[in-house]
Amino acid sequence: MQESVFQLTLPVPAERLWAFHEQEDVVEQLSPPWENLRILRHTHPLRLGGETLISMPFLPFVRICWLARFVDFVPGQRFTDEQIEGPMAFWQHHHIVTAIDEKNSMLEDRIQWRMKWWQLPPLMHGTIQRKLAKVFAYRHEVTKAWCLQGDHQASA
Repeated sequence: MQESVFQLTLPVPAERLWAFHEQEDVVEQLSPPWENLRILRHTHPLRLGGETLISMPFLPFVRICWLARFVDFVPGQRFTDEQIEGPMAFWQHHHIVTAIDEKNSMLEDRIQWRMKWWQLPPLMHGTIQRKLAKVFAYRHEVTKAWCLQGDHQASA
């Protein structure tokens, strides 16, 4: 089992950071344009048992579906999505929002994953880690930009 952890610390209250994840179109916002993902279904608002279904490129001219279900949910603090169907043998993504103090918070994306046997796991681990690092750098920039918008005091 592999684990990838990405952290983002922001000068905003934890409520503001959580509010970003509650947006109806958050999955679209967090999808890097180069990934060419299609969001087919996303449960809104976030809740235990909710699902997200994504169509993604797999081979030239071939797309596959990735279905993730929310298996853990504590409003304002954390939620976990787990792959039900998709390209990985196992995928669990923990989104954890922590208040550092009244004005600062941290987002931790903790992903536990395992590739399928036919994907040549030992050879591909580094490739997957680099891809995740690029995707989460993008996601954290999007999150940061939204959270730091000038009107966040009024909506937090």
